[in-house]
Amino acid sequence: MPTTLRIALLAGILALLSNLAVVGFIHWHTDAQLVAAIEDSLPIAAALAALLGLACGAIVAKYVEHRIRSIVAVTSRITARDMSQRVRVSTADDAFDRLAQQINAMLDRISSLMEELRLLTDSLAHDLRSPVGRLRSAAHAAARANDPAEQEELLGSVIRQADALMRILTAVLEISRSEALTGRKQFAWFDVVDLAAELAEMYDPLADERGASLAFDRPARPVPLYGHRQLMAQAVSNLVENAIRYGGASAEIRIHVEPGERQIRVEIGDRGPGIPPDRRQEARRRFGRLDSSRSDDGAGLGLAVAEAIAHLHDGHLLLEDNRPGLLAVLELPVQPPQAEAA
Repeated sequence: MPTTLRIALLAGILALLSNLAVVGFIHWHTDAQLVAAIEDSLPIAAALAALLGLACGAIVAKYVEHRIRSIVAVTSRITARDMSQRVRVSTADDAFDRLAQQINAMLDRISSLMEELRLLTDSLAHDLRSPVGRLRSAAHAAARANDPAEQEELLGSVIRQADALMRILTAVLEISRSEALTGRKQFAWFDVVDLAAELAEMYDPLADERGASLAFDRPARPVPLYGHRQLMAQAVSNLVENAIRYGGASAEIRIHVEPGERQIRVEIGDRGPGIPPDRRQEARRRFGRLDSSRSDDGAGLGLAVAEAIAHLHDGHLLLEDNRPGLLAVLELPVQPPQAEAA
């Protein structure tokens, strides 16, 4: 092979190995020793490149193994029932850090759900004990009563206690279904204004009976919402019942629907004592009742059910200051038409 051609081939090979472009050749006279030296150095250069690649690969593999081991160590401690553990997030902000952040967020959510489950179990046992005890006592007394009038009164008490139990269990079931998102299969378009008007008309006699006044600010045009009409009616009903029950003597209750470009606000306001800001989260909790004596006949599930239904619709339940009183707001997104097809 001519010397010039051999040099051209070697230059092309070196350019490929070093990721350079060959833009031309300079011809010069050289001897066979220079060409041989270049040819002899190629295997050494290739070996060095291979060793460098192996070293870099080993360093990367060691780093990946270290990060994975740290995640596995944390998950192992969590498996051993230490839910306080979290994956360490470094300052590198790489893929492992983003994974660690997602794992920590998931663990925070799991811890929150476990705490809610514990509180729910404790509260459910406490709240079911009283009506079950009263139910048993009334049934026992009815079985021993000889007077038909007394027996009828005691049986009526049994029915009332059974109804109270059914309300508690129904509310818990509604929360479970809402959180499982099963209600979305029945989503359809409906007018929030018509729904609010129906509920205002339905609860007006109850408000009059309690000495309260109930008013509905009807918008001039319909406000369509893509959702579960029956569940939304349950959520609004719970908020209206709470306003009637806790709005104070001669309560002034107002239902207002405020449409917007991105969200709809369904507001139920009263002029009662309201809820202090530092206790509003407690009021949202299942079986959360601000009356420590639990003297009222509520189960403490009204706000929890309303919040679960709002979450089912990708919305929120807000508890705001009505100055005076409480303003409970269902903040719901305006769904586009294609949401129905989804």
